[in-house]
Amino acid sequence: MAHLRHPQTATARRPAALRCTLLAVAALLAGLAALALRPGPASALTPGFMDPAFQTEHPDVFWTDMAALHAGVLRYDVYWREVAPTRPVAPRDPASPEYDWTTVDRLVRDASAHGTQVLFTLWRTPTWARADGGAGGGNGYAWMPNLDDWGAFVYAAAVRYSGAYDPDGGGPLAVLPQVANWEMWNEPNYIGALRPQRVGKKVVSPGLYTAILNRGYREIRAVEALLGVNLNVLGGAMNRGFGGAGSISALVFLRGMRAAGARFDTASIHPYPLTGKKGFEDGTKAPNVTLANFKTFEKELDRLWPRKRYRIWITEYGAQTQPDRYGATLDGQQRFVKKALTRLVTKHPRVTHLIWFLVRDEAVELPGESDNWQSGLRDSVGAAKPAYQTWVDTILGLR
Repeated sequence: MAHLRHPQTATARRPAALRCTLLAVAALLAGLAALALRPGPASALTPGFMDPAFQTEHPDVFWTDMAALHAGVLRYDVYWREVAPTRPVAPRDPASPEYDWTTVDRLVRDASAHGTQVLFTLWRTPTWARADGGAGGGNGYAWMPNLDDWGAFVYAAAVRYSGAYDPDGGGPLAVLPQVANWEMWNEPNYIGALRPQRVGKKVVSPGLYTAILNRGYREIRAVEALLGVNLNVLGGAMNRGFGGAGSISALVFLRGMRAAGARFDTASIHPYPLTGKKGFEDGTKAPNVTLANFKTFEKELDRLWPRKRYRIWITEYGAQTQPDRYGATLDGQQRFVKKALTRLVTKHPRVTHLIWFLVRDEAVELPGESDNWQSGLRDSVGAAKPAYQTWVDTILGLR
């Protein structure tokens, strides 16, 4: 497997190596532990968070909060364009020198040290990998990638975080911990994340996304076969559907995925409420999806894939508070948290993971506007909102 060997030169750092023989037992154990991530009988809800700024700027406080909030999973966006700003010479080799995994390595080691699962969401196309060659202009990272480039990146990332990869080939660094959960792209039914959504009047984004998803699925399966591990591919990741030319409603998108032959292990979705102010019962109707009508998503999933009975991860969720102009009051967010967690456990047991967006609010730059997010359980200066303790009490009360 020449693409897994790392060239050695007089000036290069010590070559990295896959120590599969020495790590066979560890890889086998990791694979067995990951078996529970495959679709099957639903388990109790695992709560988690996504907050890369807080995690980076105040790691000690962040990890203390993760423990206090009983969080078992951390979602992290791996931006392809940042890991590979230029085209790698050996794109399927995670040690190709053009790759910069520094931040991602640190995150994975920190999460492992704190006993926390990691979900990677891979997305954001580098300029060099755009399928349109840059002709589309605009929001570059949202454009459809070249699938061969994308597949090579997924493979390299999955090898590096397989649990059997030693980044310095027997040097002082330990083998990198395993990341077992892999979400392909982020909100692909929104023009700010995947382009194009339509060509003329024809909806094309479900088919484009399915090509991204299926290529990623194939590469993950190849890494499993190579290293004897068991990984979980999440597919969907759509928002509820905002309407208009810039997005596709969640259920319409899901139907398009089925028509295109989508392959995944676990379904994922971001069923945000219409607004924090409107609250939990927001009147959403199909084909859009929030928690208010979440049964419609489950029923459509089963109608489209009648033999699968997919587990579901809500990989991004939250309710904004004031000063966002559409935000809830602090008491309103508190009620929302309790109702959402309770509803998921009692009414939607197939949802095994819920990832709340932000522990700490982002700073308010334009009061009354929604340029930044105030969906955290702490405000922007770090004070706990009432919803913080409600989260803790509700999670404990539901166990």
